[in-house]
Amino acid sequence: ATLRASDDMSLWPLIPPMPSYGRGRDHPGWRYSSFLHGDGIVNLTLTGGGVIDGQGEVWWRQHREQRETHTRGRLVEVLNCKGLEVANLTLRNSPFWTLHPVYCDDVVVRDVTILAPFDSPNTDGVDPDSCTNVLIERVHVENGDDGVALKSGWDCFGNEYNRPTLNVTVRDLFHKSTTAGAISIGSEVSGGVGNVVVQNVTSVAAAGERDLAAIHLKTGWTRGGYIRNVHIKDVRVHGAHKAAKISKDYQSINPACLPVALSTLSVRSRLSTRANYAPPVLRDVIVEGLTGHVQ
Repeated sequence: ATLRASDDMSLWPLIPPMPSYGRGRDHPGWRYSSFLHGDGIVNLTLTGGGVIDGQGEVWWRQHREQRETHTRGRLVEVLNCKGLEVANLTLRNSPFWTLHPVYCDDVVVRDVTILAPFDSPNTDGVDPDSCTNVLIERVHVENGDDGVALKSGWDCFGNEYNRPTLNVTVRDLFHKSTTAGAISIGSEVSGGVGNVVVQNVTSVAAAGERDLAAIHLKTGWTRGGYIRNVHIKDVRVHGAHKAAKISKDYQSINPACLPVALSTLSVRSRLSTRANYAPPVLRDVIVEGLTGHVQ
């Protein structure tokens, strides 16, 4: 069976931004709800062997044509959950990030397939965001962005909310894409990401690959937070531009954190003196067992 989202955007409600982001990820103010959305649930299981289809083409087209006014909705987003399991499902054609647990504890994602066209924008696979005790295993992702991306809030809002992503295990992951990493940390790491174990990953570059790195640590000079105690091993790379990459100035400052009417130069000078805007700390990151070939 297939559960399909409506492609009538007027039927998707607007909801407030997450407190650790302070605004929509791509646009100020409120954002579109996810197709499946939950908040404050205890012991939630999504399973059954079927397909959940976000029918994202209408959203991707509007994004490409720069006609968006609010950030696109995720396919599945669950906030403030204790005990979340997503298993034996196919998730496809998300308008934005596909599976987005936020402020959750005890998360299991197992035997899930995530599909989107390689040119679909921002269709990340699994994005635990300020979550603890996370297991992601036997997940197959073919999409237009990251396979698994660990996050914890964006700039000043993530720093002030101060809820890290901790105790994460990712194993037996397959990812195929043209642009993004099988395993990414960031770029939104302002609450911190730590105690991460990643094992047995296959990263395949699709035709038309553009600067893909199988492992990508993404940070920025305004992010704050940290990336620490990360052990990545047994990664097979097929055709990517890079096996591993660290980006220290990735993407933009959160505009909602900026003082009003300051030039870019004065913003950089002013923010860099504030503790909340220090660059993230990277410490104790180990990568071993990389095999395969890069372009």
